[in-house]
Amino acid sequence: MNELAYIPRHFRRCVKYKNLIKIDDFKDEDKLSSSCLSAYKKVQTGNEWKNSIKKTRVKSKAAYSLDSPESVLLHNVLVNNIDARYQTKCADRDTTIRLLISHIKDSYAFTVHRLDVKSFYESFNRRGIINKLKSDARLSRKTLTTLQNLFTELERLDVNGLPRGLGLSSTLSEVMMNNFDNYLKNMEGILFYCRFVDDIIILTTPAITKSKISEILEHSSLPEKLEFHRTGNKVAHKLIRKTSQDSERKEIFDFLGYHFKVTFKEQLSGTNLKVKRRVLEVEISDEKIDKIKKE
Repeated sequence: MNELAYIPRHFRRCVKYKNLIKIDDFKDEDKLSSSCLSAYKKVQTGNEWKNSIKKTRVKSKAAYSLDSPESVLLHNVLVNNIDARYQTKCADRDTTIRLLISHIKDSYAFTVHRLDVKSFYESFNRRGIINKLKSDARLSRKTLTTLQNLFTELERLDVNGLPRGLGLSSTLSEVMMNNFDNYLKNMEGILFYCRFVDDIIILTTPAITKSKISEILEHSSLPEKLEFHRTGNKVAHKLIRKTSQDSERKEIFDFLGYHFKVTFKEQLSGTNLKVKRRVLEVEISDEKIDKIKKE
């Protein structure tokens, strides 16, 4: 897919439904046309991001939003162009959980490795991002310049890494993590791998122990400056043995707001074709419940 030029009709084309809800100017045809023209003029001067980023706080962390209709339009086209060249796509939470449940219910033995990246967005090296994008040579010079101008404004505002709250940060993080994801997915002994932003879960053969997965991660292509948490409730390494009919043993872990109780017990499952499946209990995690209560 080709990139969109940074011109008024393409700015209009990339207006999203959520933009119409939040920005009154986009509901008025004349004001929308004026914003598209203004965005175009700002791009031409290279001054498109100045005084356009506002700092807020979300769940005790610094987050950022775009403070003008023009910057929202420009952001949308920029994200569109990077997506078009890299085909980025974040994992779907519901699909991920369903696939994970299906794998866990199989009766074979495996090891669960639950990982979490420290300060995910804030840890990315913006210079490293630009260097990668230039090296890949997929993006137009205009898109690279527009992105560099944004990074210059972030530097002026003393923002670390990628700003939370902007869709662009999600897109760029997916681009930067793609090699890491592929490395893990294709590694021998990996039965299931999924990453949802900074939350990672891996099912491996029993031979891949905690120390072995640590060794694999050390030789992976994890982007510079990113590190994994070593302890905490988002870190777990659990050996799940092959099922039997009467075992009462359980292993527990949390992932994406769910609490998993994995038993070593099996039972017949299915309507027409009965097969033996591992008994698994899944419920909302205590941490998720606490977050819901505070919102």
